[in-house]
Amino acid sequence: MIYLVIILGIVAMALSQISPRHFKYGLESAWLLIFIFLAIRYDFGNDYYNYQYIFNDIASASSFAYDDTLHFEKGWQVLCWIFKPVGFYGMVFVLTAFECYVYYRIIKQYVPQKYYWLSIFLFVFSPGLMLIGASMMRNQLAIAIFLCSVKFIFERRIIPYLLLIYLATTIHRSAIILYPIFLLGFIRNLKISNITVYIILIGYIVLSYLGPKLSPIVEQLAILANMQETYEVYSTNTRNGISYGIGSVILFVILTYSLFIVGRLDCKANLI
Repeated sequence: MIYLVIILGIVAMALSQISPRHFKYGLESAWLLIFIFLAIRYDFGNDYYNYQYIFNDIASASSFAYDDTLHFEKGWQVLCWIFKPVGFYGMVFVLTAFECYVYYRIIKQYVPQKYYWLSIFLFVFSPGLMLIGASMMRNQLAIAIFLCSVKFIFERRIIPYLLLIYLATTIHRSAIILYPIFLLGFIRNLKISNITVYIILIGYIVLSYLGPKLSPIVEQLAILANMQETYEVYSTNTRNGISYGIGSVILFVILTYSLFIVGRLDCKANLI
């Protein structure tokens, strides 16, 4: 599978960089390729079968009723019920189409053409985006809904922004942390200097080192937010010593390169 992902990323990046003078639909072709890969995925990641099980459990009922014992947010349970006629695979197909379109539109609107390849690279190879999102479906959908709200940040329209973030929280509770992001819309001249880049990178290293030590605090916050049962599997993985070393190194390299790149972009592209 990893080789297939690498090939997918390389081909998609190459397509996105084709000059519009030679082929007008390079970026569109890249995202179509990514969509096809994600739409037909099967048994991808640790959470795939759990989502399928929850869907079948909800769809098997004669009428919809929110079940808090499933530990899945109400919005996601409603989606499962809505997609009952087309089944779980139909739901995955439609949501994947929506998510890929959202990413495509964001890149098309805010990212210069010469950096399309970097956007594809970040999406495909960043551990927390495509690879994790293909398994953690609620997270991916919540992120896509948030990206739909980006235009309202720049337009400083708080009501539609808050409504979209609320919708995202009904899919995944962690989206609650996105409410303050609206304040970034008041930044008119964001420039990322080399010193700022070094500070961010040092902060990333420090937080990566302190991560295991902060785990008990995160668990207590989850308890206060009534989310401990929903996320207990992740804290269990941490206590059992599951390592994400390679992913952290990859993310560090991506973060470093991206930060030096964004210093050359305009304010909106930097915020994206």
